[in-house]
Amino acid sequence: MLGRLFNKDVLAELESRTVALESSETTIHQGEATLEVERTKLRRTEALYNRNSLLTMSIQDLQLQRYAVKTAELGLQAAIQSRRMAETQLHAAEAMVAAREIVSPHDGVIVEVYKNVGEAITFGMPIYKVVAIDRMRVTGYLDAGDAWHVRQGQAVRIMPELEGGDLPIEREIFEGKITFVDSEIDPKTRTCRVFAEVENRDGLLRSGLECRMEISPSAASGVVLPSARSRPGPDLKNEIH
Repeated sequence: MLGRLFNKDVLAELESRTVALESSETTIHQGEATLEVERTKLRRTEALYNRNSLLTMSIQDLQLQRYAVKTAELGLQAAIQSRRMAETQLHAAEAMVAAREIVSPHDGVIVEVYKNVGEAITFGMPIYKVVAIDRMRVTGYLDAGDAWHVRQGQAVRIMPELEGGDLPIEREIFEGKITFVDSEIDPKTRTCRVFAEVENRDGLLRSGLECRMEISPSAASGVVLPSARSRPGPDLKNEIH
């Protein structure tokens, strides 16, 4: 969780719903006790009536006691329904509290904070930008003639290239797969854009690096593809709204 919106109102609602659920539990216990008492009275009344104790018990008394048991049963059912409603309202209040929490959809690094504590926001306004660095999306540019030989899922190898020095990163090789092949050819450069996703081993790749992408041909094509110029960027880059 990265932060919270103002939530005192929903926290108060959550507390109220929690108390209501506890109260409904008490009402159910009372209803169960009342029903047990009325059933005990009914058993005693039926026993007296069955002994033909007309002086002490009439048919009207027996009927009234049966009605009392039925009323207690209905009261218990109403209490159970009230508890179900209270549980539903409590879940709704919990969802409202969770909706005020700003949670990152994935692990990563916060690279930008657009809003600070106390500042107003509106719906859809970005608050944080979170970048996952365990995977990188590499953008490559193929010559137009090679575009028809590349398919989604083909294996690639990424090799960083830096001008002005021989750095250890240039001897590293990162493997991945093609995830997207553009359907358009740039008429100015006569190139086709492709995306590849690679595992960023030990976080060595950095966004903005120039690199070389070697695309392995598919088994059916039998065509050897040249390298494509490419530039890696974070695959999972989300603005948190």
